[in-house]
Amino acid sequence: MGGEYELMNPPPPPNTRFDNGRLSVSFGPWATVGRDHVQTSAPYRPFYQPPAEGGGSAGTSLDFSGIDCVWYMLSAELKLKHGFSLGAEYGFAGVDDGPGYIHDWYSRPGGDLYFTPSPNPTVWHNPDMRDYSAVRAKLDGSSKIASAAVYYRLLYHTVDTFGYRRGLGTLDLFVGYSGYSDSLHLTNGSQLLSDQPDTKSPPYKPPTEVGPISGMNSHYNVRWEGMKIGARERLIIRPRWSLYGTISWWPGMKYTGEGYWNWRTNGAQNVLYTADGTQIDYMVSLSYAYSRRVSFEAGYRGIEWYSRSGTGTIRNTDGTVYAVNVDSAQSSRKGWFFHITIRGG
Repeated sequence: MGGEYELMNPPPPPNTRFDNGRLSVSFGPWATVGRDHVQTSAPYRPFYQPPAEGGGSAGTSLDFSGIDCVWYMLSAELKLKHGFSLGAEYGFAGVDDGPGYIHDWYSRPGGDLYFTPSPNPTVWHNPDMRDYSAVRAKLDGSSKIASAAVYYRLLYHTVDTFGYRRGLGTLDLFVGYSGYSDSLHLTNGSQLLSDQPDTKSPPYKPPTEVGPISGMNSHYNVRWEGMKIGARERLIIRPRWSLYGTISWWPGMKYTGEGYWNWRTNGAQNVLYTADGTQIDYMVSLSYAYSRRVSFEAGYRGIEWYSRSGTGTIRNTDGTVYAVNVDSAQSSRKGWFFHITIRGG
């Protein structure tokens, strides 16, 4: 679509239903599909690995894909002078009865890992993140999101819309701060796989039995926070009807993942992961102005977070502490929403 752009002047005609009222409040549900995922690793060399053979890596992958839920969102925006406005958003959701998986694995692509001595060694050939343990748990908990931003109306413009007439639009730029958190409770666990070849190496830890895990009462908490910059567009395409689009981004998000595995009688029990990452938040919607003060809006929104490499600390049940690499951390929330907006002032 082509258009004519002007910087701030002239203002839109009064009958366009643009920006009625200094204060607007929006609320409504957002039905999302959600996921938290993190992968960590550290150098690993089995006790019986031949000197001529290089080592591999041992790692853990947390895959919490069962955090689909409905959010309850509330936002407000206060218009100031000279094209500026202040906006804030808050949302919360409950996580109920979702599946979560914890995978422990060994890896040495292109090589072998020797877990028992010759002449009949236990060898994993070319393992590529091969699980030696897998646990499934029930996920419950809560999620929260909050943000605040300063908006600046850069320009008004007109755009050809479907051959009907020249639609009136605005383009805003904004900068702000956002935070997101998941607090997940893990219960009703089950050991799906226990194939631990290193149990025959010192210190000869007994293998974990496959089946229900008695008394699982654990947690994993996720937090992303940082700045955001972005742009939003509004285009009136018909009397009472408008299209909206918003996108924001920031490459300096901070990720923190903290977990406690109470069921483990040996091995990792407390974990703390940190990393730097990126957030992308995007939204498209269609709005209907029922009156000068009330409008209805429906659309699709997605927020994605993904990390670069980071570091982690693991505390074992025997009190030993060691460091790991955070290879990747990812979270996402995506889905359809419906909002009611009330304007006043």
